[in-house]
Amino acid sequence: MDMDAERDHLQNFVLKRLAETLAEHKVQVRPVDLRWGISVDNRQDSDFRNAEILKVCFDEIERCRPFFVLLAGDRYGWGPSSKEYLRSLSLISGDRRKGLPEDVDGNSVTAMEVIYGALQDKEHLDDSLFFFRNADYSLIDPETRKLYVEEDEINSE
Repeated sequence: MDMDAERDHLQNFVLKRLAETLAEHKVQVRPVDLRWGISVDNRQDSDFRNAEILKVCFDEIERCRPFFVLLAGDRYGWGPSSKEYLRSLSLISGDRRKGLPEDVDGNSVTAMEVIYGALQDKEHLDDSLFFFRNADYSLIDPETRKLYVEEDEINSE
């Protein structure tokens, strides 16, 4: 899927080396990837499950403060409905909602994570890193390219 190669490299090389180096100073590195999966109760209605997923993402970002790293490829990601987003906001305390829009307004979960993790408060921006893939996908065979670019983007070329 999108960014798997980059994530694997970070996990297997960069973070491993960082953890080894910081362990000498008695500092632990615990990476959090918001795409590793979130367990929710499947007995709940989908609006509640999706709201819970958003809340867990915001909770994990909060736990990782002050650091925030974004790897952005060519997929925009899932966008919650207004109902799901508003329900997720109701699960988050008032202070932590600062800077988040009142409505989802077509934003993806990734966009909301960036707003919450880095953009809602200027003090968080200095501890945030953003990495954007800039690739020429025409060099990749069509089957492999589907792993990195949404189908409609492939058809529009």
